[in-house]
Amino acid sequence: MFLNLKRKYIDSSATSFLKKTKRVRDKRFINWDDVSSVLILLDVEHINHALFSKLYQKVSDKKVKIWCMIPKYDPRTGDSENVFFFDRKSISLLEKPNNIITGKFLSENYDVLIDLTRKESLPLKYLAMISTAHCKCGLDKPLYDFYDLKMSMSAGAAEEQLLDQILFYLRTIKTK
Repeated sequence: MFLNLKRKYIDSSATSFLKKTKRVRDKRFINWDDVSSVLILLDVEHINHALFSKLYQKVSDKKVKIWCMIPKYDPRTGDSENVFFFDRKSISLLEKPNNIITGKFLSENYDVLIDLTRKESLPLKYLAMISTAHCKCGLDKPLYDFYDLKMSMSAGAAEEQLLDQILFYLRTIKTK
């Protein structure tokens, strides 16, 4: 029951934020050749620089930023130029990211948002919902009806496989 309350709170908070700030998204598919920036969302158990490097390399011809939710942030690890970490200390009891995280997230605009989370992550869902990225992509999950491109994959699929699949379709789609 408490999880349902958190879900409703995240959904209504994101909707309210978008209305209050009058943020409007230019929802459209973009030819991959015209994409200049990509935002990747991840929820991981521990920092894995090898994974981040592999994901970055797959879209290295674009400006890439990875936002990563981790259980516990170690300041000694630090953020890099392309990877930003945040943990439970940066979110409320109802799992909404604080204003510092939200402000930093919204400080840059992206053409494509790719959510590589395989399970529900309410803080990342909130960020994905308030993003003004032209095209939002991710794994088909219940109650995530804001994606423009939804993928279905086996439960054991790795983030790299999901990214490969999404990139395949994004590179295939051609618009006028």
